[in-house]
Amino acid sequence: MVDDTPMRRHVWVDAGGGHQYPGLVIAWRRRDDGWEGYVAVARDGSVLITWEQALRLHPVVDDSWQLPARAG
Repeated sequence: MVDDTPMRRHVWVDAGGGHQYPGLVIAWRRRDDGWEGYVAVARDGSVLITWEQALRLHPVVDDSWQLPARAG
């Protein structure tokens, strides 16, 4: 049995000018010029789903950040 489920991954997507937006890779494909991810990108209150070059995608790393405890 072959598992053909795409590897989903939270990423930061380079948007130029030093900006990055959060995204979720839905699928991958290999082209002659390299890999691309089919990414849902949250941007300016909307979600855009587009193919992005893998070089523009950076994995989100868990930094163990937690909400501060509420007082009272």
